[in-house]
Amino acid sequence: MLTELAYLAFIAAGALAVGNAARQPFHKTESRLEAFLVSSGLGFIILAAVVFILGILKLYTTPVFMAADAALLLLIALQLRKLAAIAVPDIGWLKDSPLVIKGVFAAFVAFAALNLIAAAAPPTSADALIHHLTAPKIYLSEHGIVNIPSLQLMTEAPMSVNMIYLYGLKLRNGKLAQMTAWYLSFLAALAVFMITAKITTKQAAAVAAALFATLPIFSVFSIRPYVDIPLA
Repeated sequence: MLTELAYLAFIAAGALAVGNAARQPFHKTESRLEAFLVSSGLGFIILAAVVFILGILKLYTTPVFMAADAALLLLIALQLRKLAAIAVPDIGWLKDSPLVIKGVFAAFVAFAALNLIAAAAPPTSADALIHHLTAPKIYLSEHGIVNIPSLQLMTEAPMSVNMIYLYGLKLRNGKLAQMTAWYLSFLAALAVFMITAKITTKQAAAVAAALFATLPIFSVFSIRPYVDIPLA
């Protein structure tokens, strides 16, 4: 699990670095969390698009992926200070919050950790084994995106999130792809916090994010390499 966690941190940092670089021309005054979420989301969109284009060009080869890894590492290194500034969470508001809010926040963190542990298990869900991970594995073995007659309905137009899973499969294995799904779902929960905080207070936002993240359906989908919550 520790190896997969290290690779997950690399993917997350890489997406953050790509998105942060892409949004600089449109930079505006925003909170640290908003900058983090916008950069992460934009970064994953760009990474998915790049992986898709490489697949169309039949460039799913080890040298190409190694070059992509090196480019991501370089981009992370060049922006390390900026990334640290937006990635470190600001929880100063929690200090003066009521005890019940602190408890809600602790529950949110605990559920996120438990879901991560569950996501670190080998993939066993039907949809993942039928197409969400199977199609990317076939693409990798064929060095590009190809027609898969047995999965034509599911793979005629490859899903963008599946391109992220493909990268995880190439880097490590299905567990990393599944943990990436957890991370994307975690970002969705943080987005609920951010949006609610703009409308009301951070204390109310913590309750909203905790309610969202502790929904049974959220746990079911966040620990499996599906596209439902990550697309949000």
